[in-house]
Amino acid sequence: MKLSERCRQYELKFPLTPSANDTKEKPNTKGWTKYKQYSTPDSLRKSAGMFWNFGVSREIRFELGCRKDNRSAKILTWDPTPLSQITVDSANAGGYNISHVNKAYDSESGNTLKFYAINDSKKCYQLDKPEQFFDEIEVETINLKSIAQENGTNVDIIKLDIEGRWYELLTEILDLELPVKCVLVECEMYIGDQDQQFSKLDSIVERYKTKGFTVLTNRKTNGECVELCFLNYPEAII
Repeated sequence: MKLSERCRQYELKFPLTPSANDTKEKPNTKGWTKYKQYSTPDSLRKSAGMFWNFGVSREIRFELGCRKDNRSAKILTWDPTPLSQITVDSANAGGYNISHVNKAYDSESGNTLKFYAINDSKKCYQLDKPEQFFDEIEVETINLKSIAQENGTNVDIIKLDIEGRWYELLTEILDLELPVKCVLVECEMYIGDQDQQFSKLDSIVERYKTKGFTVLTNRKTNGECVELCFLNYPEAII
């Protein structure tokens, strides 16, 4: 079975977020909104006090949508990809007030590691060295423990698209017992052994379920990844 087909089968385990298939002509009626590809309950997004977003590069439509709906929340982003600082600076020139840190998420803070561009657009970088890469830079790492020590733990929404470190970040959220209400994650299944990746995904899904989270498929894609939404927000209509 192709990896992309295996990902599509995995997505069928969970219901889609209500706004996954929204169009302007036919929006959902359950109070959810999709910005870029990420779906969140409107009441949560508008009342949230803190967003932590990992992975920006040149794509910041989710953050911009959240800021338009919520002018008082702190929106913090982490991404050492060279394009990311340009992206955030451009947004902030328009008054969006998004904070940015040029560090890569990893399970240990304070290390200096190689960061590898996996395509010639230099949009996506990863810490795991691929067979072929188009650029490499040195980056400093940061973990959630350090972030929580600096910013407090009262985070409401976490979004992560970090090319291969999804399992570590999802695990640390639970280990630190962060009171997060919604976690949006892109799980890249093409980095490392496929069977091990799916085994890790199974285990982390079960941990989130045990902690009271509802697991949703954020959207169906054609790629070799699985996009999920972990929701612990009883007020949401699903």
